[in-house]
Amino acid sequence: MFLPGQRYASTWALSTLYQTNDVVNYGGYDYRSLVSNNTANIPSMTSAFWEVVTTGYTYAGEWNTGTTYKTGAVITRGGWVYQAIATSINIEPASGTVIATYDPTGSSGTTVNITGSYLSNIATGQIVIGTGFTRGQSIVSITNSGQTLLLNEPPDSTPSGTLNFIGLNTASWAILSPGARWRGFWDQGVSFVIGDLVLWQNATYQCVQPHTSVPNNSPVADTVSNYWVVYLLHARNNASTKIGDITTYNTNVYSSVSAGPTGYALRVASDLPSWRFINKLPGVYYVAPTGTDTPSL
Repeated sequence: MFLPGQRYASTWALSTLYQTNDVVNYGGYDYRSLVSNNTANIPSMTSAFWEVVTTGYTYAGEWNTGTTYKTGAVITRGGWVYQAIATSINIEPASGTVIATYDPTGSSGTTVNITGSYLSNIATGQIVIGTGFTRGQSIVSITNSGQTLLLNEPPDSTPSGTLNFIGLNTASWAILSPGARWRGFWDQGVSFVIGDLVLWQNATYQCVQPHTSVPNNSPVADTVSNYWVVYLLHARNNASTKIGDITTYNTNVYSSVSAGPTGYALRVASDLPSWRFINKLPGVYYVAPTGTDTPSL
């Protein structure tokens, strides 16, 4: 009597010869070989040779450009958690933009209708950028073949025109959990990713698109919210930008005064504070009542 069965062959290896019904682990998934003499066929990329038996996860830490991620790998990128849905290397999870057009017909509140050629690439968790969407609104659910979206928040003004859906490379990754990562004060020359939180002037801002910071994409310079959205407003009159700053007021304008150099004192001139030397008298010598009357070297 012949009873067909399966043999667990451990983790898949490139040079191993697998036979029909051999079961291997690759990434977070288990696969069954469909053919005899099966070798060098990557399970997640060759459906003619392998079929999925079970799905699962393997935690792979913080995303890295030089690491090969297998289907089922779970990584963190900033404060977000992603799952690999295809084997990839050096594919930024948050890369990719889907362009669509806002359709006012049937759109109301958090329900937004769109039209476009690439609606199949729309995915939950993506962030909406465009006229009327400056608060980092994201997709909660998708219906009607991608034409109808339910967002976590309604538009903050009247929507119109082209909308960009960002935050996910839908060919290689899926969003498991959005999140946040505190980065302190915003500064130039820093690589920010989606979910990063920074402090700048009178608000905390959240990054909505990966970028390297320069002056013209700072939170206050990014007036169309391509890179930053307000996460939390602070004191509206605060103008401080770094630790130690104090806020001053003059003719309806609030501005900051940074901490001065060591040995300086804060003094007021023309009603505004500034840092200056105080009580510094160079070249003064004190002569004792006894001894030689010469400068001490």
